[in-house]
Amino acid sequence: MYIGGHMEMMSPHGGGLASSGELDRKLRQLQDHAGPPSMQPRESAGDYSTADEDRARARLSEWDMSIIPSSLPPATVSAAIKAQIVKNRVTRTATSRAVEAEICQVLAASSLPSVAMRALFERVWRLFEAVAVQAPCGSKSWLLPSEVDLGDLDSLRKTGNQRQHFHALRALEPPLRCLLRRLAVSSQEDPLLLSQLGDLGVIDPSRVAALAERIAVADGNTDLILSAPESLRRIWTRAAHQRRGPPLWYYTGLRVKDATMPPVSEAEVRALFGPAAALNSHGDRRLPYECGAYKYALVEDDPLVVACTNKGLFATSGPSGTAYRFLNLWLVLAGPEAELAVIRLAVASLLLSGSHHSLAEIMMVCAPLMGCRPPEGLADMIEQLVPHELRMMWEGVSHTITPVKFRSELARRLDRVLA
Repeated sequence: MYIGGHMEMMSPHGGGLASSGELDRKLRQLQDHAGPPSMQPRESAGDYSTADEDRARARLSEWDMSIIPSSLPPATVSAAIKAQIVKNRVTRTATSRAVEAEICQVLAASSLPSVAMRALFERVWRLFEAVAVQAPCGSKSWLLPSEVDLGDLDSLRKTGNQRQHFHALRALEPPLRCLLRRLAVSSQEDPLLLSQLGDLGVIDPSRVAALAERIAVADGNTDLILSAPESLRRIWTRAAHQRRGPPLWYYTGLRVKDATMPPVSEAEVRALFGPAAALNSHGDRRLPYECGAYKYALVEDDPLVVACTNKGLFATSGPSGTAYRFLNLWLVLAGPEAELAVIRLAVASLLLSGSHHSLAEIMMVCAPLMGCRPPEGLADMIEQLVPHELRMMWEGVSHTITPVKFRSELARRLDRVLA
């Protein structure tokens, strides 16, 4: 529940806060319920081997399943199938998926993700505004992308919720990349504007200079600005290179009345469906919101996917480029490095609620920018998500989440799952 701007979480027993050991114990209980058995059941099939499985799979791919030749004992086929169930990625990560669903709810109850997303949107707006004001006469039209409407952005800055800010930031990525490229190129000839923007605290000139080097290496490919370096993209993207279906930006089944993180406001309904729209008349209309512009099918045998599965961490559509770009954008816009974990929390809250990325896919992508290693397992991932007290001030109010309270609320929610 909320007390002022602070987030207070109910403890699992209505009294003191849950200990780290208590949450770990509940995670082990959930694993016992949801995870695969540690030993594969046998039906007098003898010792199981990979060769048995390979033979069984080869035969099963050729047979009409209603006819099983006697050349391969049914017990061997049964053992091979059971082995696949036990080793199946979805089965082995059932605990991770269940816990992530509860983490999503915990984050939705916090004011911190909303404030962090608002702070990021504010920095983007301040950059556009500063460029419009500070740009030398005649260069404003060249520097500021034509699709940027400062009036609309100012209105959204003041009245929008975190979902609107999130999707607006995604839509603003192309003009942002264009502006950053123009600033990087112009700074090589006339560094005065970039220096002025740095003095205003709306941009980090050193990071823009680094972007200029990346642009040169990428032969001017603006799309790569803010994205992860090529060395990391090669590792990440091969896990999800198989695109599944058309762009899903406007293909969500979520209805207005079903949106709870956060609820859709009357103003948002009017902005989406016209000035005569209202919640009571448009509650069954579909929202044009999805986290992630595209859906990908995982490459099941990719080393990254296999490594996640072996750690018990769920992967759904590949590492999140959005998460990396949002954190990198925070740094480029002179956001404090100390608040990167808060921005990561906010991005995780929005991406998890859209079910397009797993928490592991967010955490592993953010690790290079955070200066930490990817999580080694579920407990490690929970600890990394809230590694210390996360705090952000907004309009004179402090919004916080502490590790103890976060783990306590998660433990309380797991009580209901285990009941």
